[in-house]
Amino acid sequence: MSQKDYTQLAMVAAVLTLALAASACRGAGGPQATLTPSPAAAPRSPTPTAAATSTAVASETLAFIRDGDVWLINADGSNERALGLQGVLSFLWVSRDELDVVARAEPPMHLLVDLDGNVRELLFPGDFDVSGGLSTAHARGSWSADGSLFAVPVNDRLVVYDRDGKQVRQLEVEPTPVLDDPRGSCDESGIKRENAVNVLGSPVFTPDGKSVLVAVFCGAYGTTEGDLGFPRNTYARLYRVSLDAGAVEALLPLSTNLRSDSRPRLSPDGSRVALADSSYDSICSVSFDFSVANAHGSDVPVSPLRDLEELYRQADFTDVGGGVLGGVVGFDWSPQSNAIVTSVDAAICRGFQPQTALTGLYLQKLDGSPGKRLLEGPTHSPAWSPSGRYVAFVSGRWFGEVSEPPLIRLLDFNTGEAVYLTKGSDPAWQPQP
Repeated sequence: MSQKDYTQLAMVAAVLTLALAASACRGAGGPQATLTPSPAAAPRSPTPTAAATSTAVASETLAFIRDGDVWLINADGSNERALGLQGVLSFLWVSRDELDVVARAEPPMHLLVDLDGNVRELLFPGDFDVSGGLSTAHARGSWSADGSLFAVPVNDRLVVYDRDGKQVRQLEVEPTPVLDDPRGSCDESGIKRENAVNVLGSPVFTPDGKSVLVAVFCGAYGTTEGDLGFPRNTYARLYRVSLDAGAVEALLPLSTNLRSDSRPRLSPDGSRVALADSSYDSICSVSFDFSVANAHGSDVPVSPLRDLEELYRQADFTDVGGGVLGGVVGFDWSPQSNAIVTSVDAAICRGFQPQTALTGLYLQKLDGSPGKRLLEGPTHSPAWSPSGRYVAFVSGRWFGEVSEPPLIRLLDFNTGEAVYLTKGSDPAWQPQP
């Protein structure tokens, strides 16, 4: 996955819950409803942000995955080429000229690949497991801005490596127990205190490279009422951990309850952080959203999505098998750090069967004004270009069902049009100097 993929893939977060819930809904007794997602429609012309009115960099380059290889293509569709790799599972931009590629092996291995296709194997482990008691989840790591350090959670510790794969430090993360969170506790999710254990989410470096942001939530040993060993509504909290001190530096207060593992996503200017948030109450009552805070704490107002609010108003949560499945399943920051583009995938459940679907690409500003729909139809993995002119996204998806092959499209803020770019998945823009 790309470094922007939210969505969706760290530990027991939105991806695992989404796959489980969708599978359960499709497998419910009786004939299954035929899902009819919102039809792809002619895009409405969005109101560009200040960043979107700037002149696009002609050579803006997008990286993506196709046929087990990393490919590159310019925003105008020119200079499409492959790096000549095999078995690529995911990738992250380390710098403007290098990518960290996770390739299929046993265990998977990390490769440092430059844009000429030169490859060097990174010697730190390529697969990281985080134990939550009865289950084990895959954890993603994070590179510092200068590409010199790589941090990843290994159970209850953050382990930091250098570019040669040498372990340079282990960070103990022993925050105020999540069990004592006044907004909720593991006990409320059916976990006994003696069985509870703090579990770290996927980390992200602060811009200065001196600290790491990480969400801490509650896993469990022994029998629980939660799925796969994790409680259904675990309350997580976000912490900043100092690399120099090797200890928790601060708790970042959020009024929003984080109910799962979350990979923090810092804004480009480092001033704000957004976190994915999922809540699971029943098979067909699974919601996905995000919250935004200043990097040193306190909430930031995010414009509401009226369409999604209306879908919730239509749902009957008191009915057995009723509720809403999905919500905001992908997002990315604007280059100016003043807005977020989100992909929405949601449906009303009746009798354990998803029916009315809401899909689309939305623009949400951080001033409390209503969110605006940019496009109708299934979208996923939005990625905002450094110039602000384009949003790349994968089309043709509804709850994990991606078109074969997946298609990457570009929304051009200057024209308001969404055009086909190429075949592929996991789009991520090359960092600008």
